[in-house]
Amino acid sequence: MNNMLAEAARLIHQGLSDDEVLRRCKAVGSFSGPMRKNLVELMDEAGIAEFLDIETTAQLFSDKQDLVNLTSCIRYPTFAVKTGKEANFNAEIKQGTKLFDFAAPLTLEELNKAPNAVLLPLGPKVQHYLEKAVKGTNFENRLLPELPHPSGANAERIAYFLGRKTKETLSSRTNPEKLDNSKKNIKKILRSLKTRGSK
Repeated sequence: MNNMLAEAARLIHQGLSDDEVLRRCKAVGSFSGPMRKNLVELMDEAGIAEFLDIETTAQLFSDKQDLVNLTSCIRYPTFAVKTGKEANFNAEIKQGTKLFDFAAPLTLEELNKAPNAVLLPLGPKVQHYLEKAVKGTNFENRLLPELPHPSGANAERIAYFLGRKTKETLSSRTNPEKLDNSKKNIKKILRSLKTRGSK
């Protein structure tokens, strides 16, 4: 957020239009810092750059911004109230709840602006939410298996996915079969979509 605000101030000072300021700020702020490096490496390893016919997914934050929409399940800051105090919301968005009923139509509204979009969830909670939100729509077959979230807290999963850590050295917290299957199935779906000319 701080990176986006600093960039916004700089661009406003230059006299750019609101739309241009917002477009450029999104590229600067989205996954900025160490998370962006992790995300780029994960997406490249999963075959996203190859699918998009670009050298690296790092370009999605520079000269190929038009190929990506980086968004959240819940578009607005959301907090849980526990014992009278606000806490970060990090639970799953369960179907049948007011939060799901609020978020899902906004997600579909956003997705319908890009009917050929391929959805790449980061982490299991996002994948579970999207599976429910897009069920019965054209996006159901365009939802890829999850990538590990690029947060530093996921360092071991990221290292294994990228081939920097062997199965034998993993802690009990990391499920190598799940990561192997995610990578394999992401590549399989992307190959299928590309073969059908569905980019």
